[in-house]
Amino acid sequence: MVTPIEVSDPDPGTRGLTPIISLGVYTITAYGTWAYGFGVLLEPISSDTGWGAAFLGTIYGWAMALSGIGAFWTGRLLDRFGARAPYAIHLTVASSLMAGALLVDDKWLFGALFATGAGIGGATGFYTITTVIVSRLRFDRPDWAISSLTIVGAFASPIYLPLTAWLVAMWHWRLVAAVLVAAGALGAAQALVLAPGGASHESGLVASTRPLATLRTALGSPAIRRILAVYLLAGAAGSTIWVYQVPMMTSVGLSLGLAGAFGGLRGLCQLLGRVGLSAQIERRGTDVLLRGAYLATASAGVALLIGAGLAGSKPGVDSPILIAGAVAFAILAGTGLGASSPLQAIHARSRFDPGDLGLLMGLQGLVLGVAGGIGPFTGGLVRDLSGTWTATIIAVVVVLCSAAALIRPPPNLERCGEA
Repeated sequence: MVTPIEVSDPDPGTRGLTPIISLGVYTITAYGTWAYGFGVLLEPISSDTGWGAAFLGTIYGWAMALSGIGAFWTGRLLDRFGARAPYAIHLTVASSLMAGALLVDDKWLFGALFATGAGIGGATGFYTITTVIVSRLRFDRPDWAISSLTIVGAFASPIYLPLTAWLVAMWHWRLVAAVLVAAGALGAAQALVLAPGGASHESGLVASTRPLATLRTALGSPAIRRILAVYLLAGAAGSTIWVYQVPMMTSVGLSLGLAGAFGGLRGLCQLLGRVGLSAQIERRGTDVLLRGAYLATASAGVALLIGAGLAGSKPGVDSPILIAGAVAFAILAGTGLGASSPLQAIHARSRFDPGDLGLLMGLQGLVLGVAGGIGPFTGGLVRDLSGTWTATIIAVVVVLCSAAALIRPPPNLERCGEA
């Protein structure tokens, strides 16, 4: 068992909000660069190049998968050396690869460069790494720090979705993508200065010298295996919504401008799932709240389909009934997806050994990365085979309901992964 070392900090609160806000900005730019922005660019890229939805979805999916695989390495780097290591990798390697992809015309080279760069960006800038950093920088109030970070991070979607839709209406998609990549690099640069630290020893913790044994111990827990299976299903559905939410809405009748705006509203509504979350966790527990988050997200797809069915409109016709369905979609999906990110991080933090939290969060990151690869590819393939996004929306609803049904209260709250 790894036991935290007692350390003295005369006033841990003097760390203030600076690292939280800085990491929030870093998270916003990391997600916005491609996890949200790429979804808006999907149709302009396809129209310009002729590349199909399945191919573009595969690029996104491989990026998500690589971000999950890379989460092990970046988590270990964080445990051993602190946050500046993942920041520097994001700033240099990830940004360079994505920028290089925008200079080539070959679809396979573009896909390889962009997916690799985006995957490294996700491994170094997504919540699997930033929630660990902030919980260590504010070790006096870790759960509050995680919740606060995700509140700031919730602005990624409302900023990047409408902004990208607005820019692509004026500029070529390659220029828009270059702006997004540059913003991601700036986000990493400011975190490098304003939110350093985060190594295990800096919080009085000890990282295991046997990382593989630590991973084996964690995977030996039935509770951890079950929740990872849940994350696999929910992650596949969630990533499908993230990358395809705009074409889903345009396919049922909304114009591109309104679809981008409602996509931004969905991101803004993530705040509804995060404000006051710490108090709700104390009262209800993460298992109950996770189940509710997944069911709320599933209900969003149902609301969108009902609105489209009642409106009976054609693409580009923004009928009031359809708009009402899109508003319901934005609120429900925003609340559900918004709550799931901090809930999953807090759930893991309470069960994993704190000294190896970065490494062990790689388990969650790997599962979500694999899910991110499965979801967009499958969702795009279903759309290509059926000729409609309706089948993809129905599949997302079914998968989310299955994930909610699998959640069970853990037999105990013993930390898993101690070796």
